[in-house]
Amino acid sequence: MPASNLEIDPAQRRGAAPAATLVVIASLAYVAAVACWIAHDVWAGRVARQLAVLRDAPIVPLGTNAVMYRIGAADGVGNRAAFELILARRPVQWAAGSADRLAHADTILPGRALGGLATAEVRERLAAARHLYAIGIAGEEGAPAEALYLAGQRARQTALWLAAIVPGGAPIDMLNFGRTIESCVACTTADVTWERPVAVAAVTASAPGTDLAEALAAAMGSVRNVPPPATYSAFAVTRHR
Repeated sequence: MPASNLEIDPAQRRGAAPAATLVVIASLAYVAAVACWIAHDVWAGRVARQLAVLRDAPIVPLGTNAVMYRIGAADGVGNRAAFELILARRPVQWAAGSADRLAHADTILPGRALGGLATAEVRERLAAARHLYAIGIAGEEGAPAEALYLAGQRARQTALWLAAIVPGGAPIDMLNFGRTIESCVACTTADVTWERPVAVAAVTASAPGTDLAEALAAAMGSVRNVPPPATYSAFAVTRHR
């Protein structure tokens, strides 16, 4: 009886099996190659970030009362910005639990104005800024919600001081970092403390359309001696003027 047209010759079956095997092998090889590429890309990104974190930003004296870091980075779409991060020189910091009084070590300073700390060098840098961020940070001061509120009030008070120092100047945002949740040992020096710091970030250059807050967060995370945003419980930006 002649063979049905639906029947497959055994020789054809033997030829089809190696072809199917080759297709499976090729597919597995492709998947493995893609997985290796992804793993390499992730590894390379981690290495790049680790190398960046190992770099220290130079700390530049800014008059007798402040210091300055020059840092920079890009936002999520690659637009770059440069910043000057200005801090009151140690041991001046916020008085513990206060949002309107400063302390020199354990001595509460008189008055509420930052103007006494703003030397000509500081005022010059603030006046030249394109945009200013008044930073508020709380240490281990009360419960998390209380610390978040305290840091917000410190940012607000700093913004008021900035507005008085540079009236009619650059836009001012308040940046509330909330509570410190992880200390940065490499960030403390003879001139700098990040425990309740009096701090301002000044934008000195930026590409059109840059997300400045995003670029600032990236810049703070790109050097070893500045606490990255992950060190804090919040990163909340509010416009002051």
